[in-house]
Amino acid sequence: MNILMVTPFYPPDVGGIAYHVSNLVKQLSKAHDVTVAKNDICRGISRDNNIKITKILSVIPPPYPFEALSSFRIPLALHSLFNLIYHGDFDIIHMHGHHYPITWLAASMANIKNIPSVITIHGMYALTWHPTQIEEAFNNSIVKKLLSTVDGIVSITPTVDDFIRKYETNGAKHFIIPSGIDLQIYRRNINKKLKYRDEYGLPRDKLIILYRGRFVDVKGVLELAIAVENLNDVPEIRNKVHFVLCGEGALKDKVLDHVKDIPNCSIFGWTDASKVHELYIASDAYILPVKWEEGLGITILEAMAANLHILTTSKGGIADVLMGYPWKTHIEDSSSKCISDSLKDYVKEETITRSPTDIKTAKYHIEKFDWPNIVDQVEKAYQTVIYGE
Repeated sequence: MNILMVTPFYPPDVGGIAYHVSNLVKQLSKAHDVTVAKNDICRGISRDNNIKITKILSVIPPPYPFEALSSFRIPLALHSLFNLIYHGDFDIIHMHGHHYPITWLAASMANIKNIPSVITIHGMYALTWHPTQIEEAFNNSIVKKLLSTVDGIVSITPTVDDFIRKYETNGAKHFIIPSGIDLQIYRRNINKKLKYRDEYGLPRDKLIILYRGRFVDVKGVLELAIAVENLNDVPEIRNKVHFVLCGEGALKDKVLDHVKDIPNCSIFGWTDASKVHELYIASDAYILPVKWEEGLGITILEAMAANLHILTTSKGGIADVLMGYPWKTHIEDSSSKCISDSLKDYVKEETITRSPTDIKTAKYHIEKFDWPNIVDQVEKAYQTVIYGE
């Protein structure tokens, strides 16, 4: 197949969509011709191995009054996208994210040229982390119009599919296909826990609790930093636990204000893509006290691949992904108190030996998210959209 992948984000961009699309493209390109069209602050054509990347000149609007607007990246070079779609001879166009102007434009052009199209819905709310009148107006106008032009809708979890069905009324085919994880790199290195701890200067004799993600409000990272600061006064936590906060973002300085003088907390920036697995394998637990209704949470997959205990508020599709995974703690909400209470409970119970049944269950559960399995489902969705049932 000749596939056009249209995305607002692609490496070197970070985040869930960039991760998902780049890995999907890498896998699909083993058997298909794949072209990527992406937002960029410059224009032109480049190549990543055998993958042609067309950069669509775009601008980033100011984030006010909504932080999420800073990711909209409004395309300016419409002719670049137009020429690519009209002269590319594509069998299918696969777009990502229902919030983005590049998606709206590509869907409209594909519809006019009668090229089969699929959109992956990566999350729910675009402007805030909960329903609002503005959000509902946006969904009932722009999103509903967008969905009326596509042939297939891929939701990354059942919760996301339930959400998007409220705005799709034209009979598009629905698929539920999550993002994936490279399980092989975790399996090859899963026994290097102490080696990685030494490399990152982490203690061998403490529970390592990891946060990896953006340092932004919707992730609950500031409340987590306050909880870490408060827990430093609790001897049974201070003596048993070492926290690792990994990422970048607007709140990083505020996070540092709370934890910079705490000896049992380490701060890291983004790790290289080839080394993402190392901090997970070095850890014992992963924490994500998110406020946003997450679509899926790539970091949850990474934590499961490393067999970590997962502490999370389970917002949005996270509960779908964790259903059946044995080692998890639900955080009531993103307040520093609830985060502290959940961490105390985890540390108290962590001495319990993991049963063989749970180990087998966890291994079976994460298999579903291995990239070859995900790509097989995507290819079947393409076939259904192009050729019907």
